[in-house]
Amino acid sequence: MAEHSPGPWAIDEHGHVIDTNGRTIADFDAAGIDQPTRDANKRLAVASPGLLAALQVAYEALGECHGFHQSTTATTIRAAIAKAEG
Repeated sequence: MAEHSPGPWAIDEHGHVIDTNGRTIADFDAAGIDQPTRDANKRLAVASPGLLAALQVAYEALGECHGFHQSTTATTIRAAIAKAEG
């Protein structure tokens, strides 16, 4: 399984999502989607590496709590991490 481009990601002057090396990794300028929605999608994409890292840290930290691994919170976090990692 391939690794994702390293974060943090950013939005360049053309509106593309770029990685730390300035390479375009996503272009959200699809026809039929209004500009505010495209901008929101870009912000979510840019935030995703940090969100994944935060979930991984939270899962580790919460794993110390009794019963956490059997909770719906743990299941939700594991599912989100698995989806992001493939």
